[in-house]
Amino acid sequence: FFYTSSFIANLLRGVYNTTNPDGTNSLWAAISSLIIILSIPACGYYGALYSNRQLTCCFCSSNLFITIVSIMTFIHVSIRISELDGHCEKEWNAQQRRTCEEWTNA
Repeated sequence: FFYTSSFIANLLRGVYNTTNPDGTNSLWAAISSLIIILSIPACGYYGALYSNRQLTCCFCSSNLFITIVSIMTFIHVSIRISELDGHCEKEWNAQQRRTCEEWTNA
């Protein structure tokens, strides 16, 4: 629900009206991401409703994959912040600098 609401809010604000430097359209990327994100709970729902093992396995595998990637991202960000010793201005990537600032100010 949160991802869908966030997508609609960003769409109304015009966040997806730009083209990325690598030539991809951010609206297309956002719609593709929304479809993939929403297909995971749909697999779980229909897998449970119709006792379909393949859909249930898809749901569980997708959630396991997301969990592993989230844990790895958390560990990576924690290690990087400790390497910077909390000095986020040393981070060269703007997105990673913002992430560092959010984590150290929280």
